[in-house]
Amino acid sequence: MIVFLSRLNKLGFDPSIFLLDQTNVSTARNFLAKNFIEAHQKEHGPYSAVLWIDSDQTFEFMDFLNLLNRFDETNKSDGVEILSARYITRDLEEPKVCAFMKAPIDKVKFGYKAILPSSQGISEVDGFGFGFVMMTPKVLVDMYEHYGQHMFAFRCVGDKDVGGIIGEDLDWCDKAQAIGYKLFFDNDVSIGHYGGVIDDKVFGVIRND
Repeated sequence: MIVFLSRLNKLGFDPSIFLLDQTNVSTARNFLAKNFIEAHQKEHGPYSAVLWIDSDQTFEFMDFLNLLNRFDETNKSDGVEILSARYITRDLEEPKVCAFMKAPIDKVKFGYKAILPSSQGISEVDGFGFGFVMMTPKVLVDMYEHYGQHMFAFRCVGDKDVGGIIGEDLDWCDKAQAIGYKLFFDNDVSIGHYGGVIDDKVFGVIRND
């Protein structure tokens, strides 16, 4: 992260970093969002973009530049305000892309189905993990106005026989869609994920024992 921030400064970016060590991920994300909004609206802002990076992601500086370039292009041409990079879940038995479409709650896990690993280009999706996501500050401001410090939450879906708990990231995505935002996933900007690091050439999983 230090190297990443250093390279940003050398290229003329003016980044701010918001960090929080919390055992509850939904609480951590909610506080980070609140801290960002306060800084954005006061002396440290305004900011032009927000990048969420989870501590278990692996990436090269060029991955950031590629995502930023695609974000800028699609934001100007198509109004894209939320764009995620591509990475693989930590499900080593059945590795999947961490982007999802809503599905009926039956045997499909928790009402979401992962998109195909072979997808290319930018896809509109119903949800994704928050490992490496870029968005406009307006998104978080709008989300905070609607949901306050509860924009991220674990949520039960289905009933006592079918369904389960969806994570705070998919819950956020569902809430963002509810207030009119569209979610996009860039299959061509591929990063790694500790516990399920992917070699795209063979689509194999490297175990971190």
